[in-house]
Amino acid sequence: MEVVNGHSYIAKITGRYDKSGHTSDLHCFKNPLESPRHHAEEYSVSTNEYDLNSNAHAGATNASVVRDSHSRSDRSFHRRDLEASLMFDQDHDVAYFRSFVADARWRFAKTYVESYPHEYTLQQWVDADAFPRAIQCIERWGVIESFWRAERKYFYVDERKYWHMGNAASEKPDERPTLINRTWLDLSRYRENAKTLGYDDASLDPLLTRWADLLERARRGF
Repeated sequence: MEVVNGHSYIAKITGRYDKSGHTSDLHCFKNPLESPRHHAEEYSVSTNEYDLNSNAHAGATNASVVRDSHSRSDRSFHRRDLEASLMFDQDHDVAYFRSFVADARWRFAKTYVESYPHEYTLQQWVDADAFPRAIQCIERWGVIESFWRAERKYFYVDERKYWHMGNAASEKPDERPTLINRTWLDLSRYRENAKTLGYDDASLDPLLTRWADLLERARRGF
């Protein structure tokens, strides 16, 4: 971390540091265009000139500019890292994702009614530009959790969690996500879906118990 006058470079341009020189929340600026990085002047190290004894150092000149121990490339890296952190606004992404959810067509996964009840939407059911942006919301803000031996990112929004199937970073189109799944955090809210598939009141309670048991086992991985 580059240090300027006792504070990190990030602290200098954001103005958010404590007495120990540690930066605080880097996502504090809701609008990246209003963040201090758009107003901060380029940091330059001042020149210190030294009076050298000509007898001891024949032909000596003024000392070179005193610079930080990190190279320019290191400073550029930290600057780019800060800019990337300010580029995405979680509140804005959540608001967008909510609108995506409201506009998308969701279907209950009938074949999973006895195991992992959930719904899904397909890429071809939504706007061509909306789907990849929704995938990026999951990628940015999703929480990594285990599902049996796999690990997935789950994006928690409004009493549900959302996840995709596929590799969002792949350069191969057939490996990228083409669907998004979602499920209620309270699985009992799928009772009505099960009823439409022929489950009566007597069989619903055992089914709900089975859902909860299987999900817990999947989280533990055994």
